[in-house]
Formats: sequence, C-alpha cells, structure tokens
Amino acid sequence: MRKTLATLGFLFVFLFLNSNGIFGQEIQLSETIKVDPKANLKVNPRSFCVTEDKAFIFPDQDGKIKIFGKNERSLKFIKASGPNFGIETLIRPMYCFYSRNEALLGVIDYEVRKVFIFNRPKKEYFTSMKVIDCPKLGYDMEFAGDGEQLIISGYLTDKENNPFDLYSINIRTRKISYLLPSYQKYNQKNAEDYVIEYYRKQTLPAIGIKAFIDIQGDDAYFVWEGELRIIKLNLHSRETKVFGKKTPYYTKPDGAKLSYSYLRGDFETTWKERKTMAYVRNIFATPRHVFLVYETGKSDKSNVSTFMLQRYSPEGNYITEDSIPDNPGAQMWFDKESYELYAFSKQSDSNNGEFTILKYKIKR
Repeated sequence: MRKTLATLGFLFVFLFLNSNGIFGQEIQLSETIKVDPKANLKVNPRSFCVTEDKAFIFPDQDGKIKIFGKNERSLKFIKASGPNFGIETLIRPMYCFYSRNEALLGVIDYEVRKVFIFNRPKKEYFTSMKVIDCPKLGYDMEFAGDGEQLIISGYLTDKENNPFDLYSINIRTRKISYLLPSYQKYNQKNAEDYVIEYYRKQTLPAIGIKAFIDIQGDDAYFVWEGELRIIKLNLHSRETKVFGKKTPYYTKPDGAKLSYSYLRGDFETTWKERKTMAYVRNIFATPRHVFLVYETGKSDKSNVSTFMLQRYSPEGNYITEDSIPDNPGAQMWFDKESYELYAFSKQSDSNNGEFTILKYKIKR
C-alpha cells in the first residue's frame, strides 16, 4: 500500500512539473557555433545581434563592430565614419540592438555616451546614419515606431524633477517622452515610497538597477532585474498591465538583507549574497508570446545556477517554464521569426580568444 502511494505521489509531482513546462521539451540545443578567431574579440561581448541572414554582430572594446558570417565564415569590420557622423568615432562600444524590419543597427558607446545608428541598404554592408547624444544611456535600448524612436531603459528626470526609468527619444527631432515613473519600475505604491526605499534604506539599489525591454507593435515590455514582474506599456495610450508568475525555482532578491552589507560599503558580501538569489536576465516579445529569462540563485551545496525560460501570452497569461540546457551565459539574442535563441556559452575562454555561441530551438 505504501509503495502504491509513493508511486502515485511521484506521478503526481511529475505531472505537476510537466504541466508547468519543467520537463516540457520547450527548448533544445540545436547547434554549437565557434566564433572565428580572426574576430580577435577582446573580451566576452556584453551583447550581440544576429541578422536575418544569420550574421553575428559584436561590438568590441577595441572600437570596432565585428560582423561574423556564420555560413561563409567571413569577417568584416565597421567603424563610425562618414559625413553623417562628422568627427564622432566609436571608442568603446559595448551594447548593440538591431531591427530587422527597418534594417537599423544601434550601438551604444558608454565612453563617449552616445548611440551610433547604422542602416543596412544591402546585406553586404552597413552605412553610417546618425549619432544620438542621449541624456542617460541606460541599460537596454530598442527601436520603435518604424525606426523613428529609441526606447531607453534608463533613469531620467523631467522638468519637475520627477524620476522615470523608461523614456523615448525621437531620432529626427530629439524630442524626449517620459514613459514609466521609477516607482512603478520598483513596484512601489508612490514616488514617496520609492524615495524612502531607494535613497534612505537603499534596499532597491542593493538589489540592482538594471531593467530590460523589448518592443512588439505599439507595446513595450519592461522588467526590472530584481523582480519577476513584467510591465506591458502601450506606447500611445500609456496604459499598463502587470503580470508574471513566481515559480518555486524563483527566489526573489531580498533587499533588506542585501542593504545591510551594501550600506556598509561591503560590496563583495553584497555580490556573494546576490548570487544566492534569482535575477531576471532578459525579455523577448513576439506577436504570439512573451518570453522571460531569469537565472536561479546558487545554493550552498552547488555553485551552479540555471537559466530558466518562461513563456506568456501577450495578454499576460502564464503558459510554461523550462530550463535552458548546456550552461548558457546571460548574453542572448532571440530570433522572433524562427524562434531560435542564441546565447554565449559560459565555457568560452576569453583569455585565449575562444568564444562559443549556443543556438537553441524553442517550441512554437
């Protein structure tokens, strides 16, 4: 009898996990891609893009943007030059974002605090287009409005000194629009509570301040790294919808615990404690689905974290959660048309210039 009950109990747990997508075969490794050593990448890139013809774009800290064609294994370099850029030049490009519909490439250079924009009239090359001087560069950026706007995840205050953590810049007119107040990013009731938690108690910066965005149609999907809580924002009406499912694999960062060492300036301890908690790493939106990636915390027994992929409907209904196999890193690119996810492997050896990209196929 006990054996029967134990068997039934195991079956129940298996079915429960499977119904939540844990063993749902939602994502599988389909290919391992070695980056051409001729690219001479200086460090593991902070970000990369993949074009519609499967070319990889890496902003590198030697001042070059490197394009590696997967099929023909060709390597090309582009630098900021030409009449549209004037005397501006890339010094330390670190992040990139690419819009296939508009054939636009954006590159963020934190050294000169500018965004360089290239267009791609033909598949063979990119040409210099514009350089945007942003008041605050932020942590993530996307094109919107048929390539006419930059949507920026970063801190900025308006004329009344109200803090915002999502804003837009019109590429042509340079007009700034303020989209999401900071207190909404951090899930605070109002601006006063935000000031207390952020500046006085410092529970929020102790957790972290990065946030990620993706654009689908007229909607921006925004998520703070410190909480599994997606904000869907309509860029026209400014209406918002909040959703997100915290499963047993997700351990929300504890701001009160982290702030103890953070306030004392013991950032090494803060960093170690952060590693035991789960952090959101990216978000991707398609017409059919919204995908969120988070990294689980490392336990005392294991020094290994796991990347989890959650799937939602655009309306915010939770669908599945599955682990991403083969030890990927946080740098990712999602192909919205083919449902292919690309990620730098943690096994890459930056000291020897050996970099590997993992390609996954996600079930539609």
